[in-house]
Amino acid sequence: MASSLMIMTWPGVVRANGGTILLVEEVGPYELTVTASPYPLQVGTNDVNALVERLSDQRLVLNAQVQMIVEPLDQSGNPQIFLATHDTATNKLYYHANIIFPTSGQWNLTIKVDGPEDSIITTYKAQVTSRQSVNFLRYVSLVGLPLILIAFLFFVLSRRARELFNDNSESEDQ
Repeated sequence: MASSLMIMTWPGVVRANGGTILLVEEVGPYELTVTASPYPLQVGTNDVNALVERLSDQRLVLNAQVQMIVEPLDQSGNPQIFLATHDTATNKLYYHANIIFPTSGQWNLTIKVDGPEDSIITTYKAQVTSRQSVNFLRYVSLVGLPLILIAFLFFVLSRRARELFNDNSESEDQ
């Protein structure tokens, strides 16, 4: 329960199926996990995945009908319905849809599952950003940190090599 709260509070902390976990929620007889890539969600096409698990025995539900419905909250627009299937999923245990957000802003992402035990529905409020906005910290973490690590390792290894060379030179001189 605490992990579910943390995941729902801090999306982006945990990654699964190539995406960031947006939601983990118990709804009716199921536990629903929703992941997305990229994160934060962006204008254009986004990979959104849903994992449906039976609460009673923790088995995956692979024979459900899953729909993902997006609707803008801060502007006018009609809901768009996307059918999520295993066919396009990288991991075939997930239901996948390519969700298209035409504009940035607040959106409702509603997941509807018609499964063998019950039909459920849940909604996640998503902030969709424009593609032009670059998350500086993400850029630094993806590019800068590896470069700093490589430079540090090079420094340590070259220092050790010099120490070994100097030790060998001194022992030969004696």
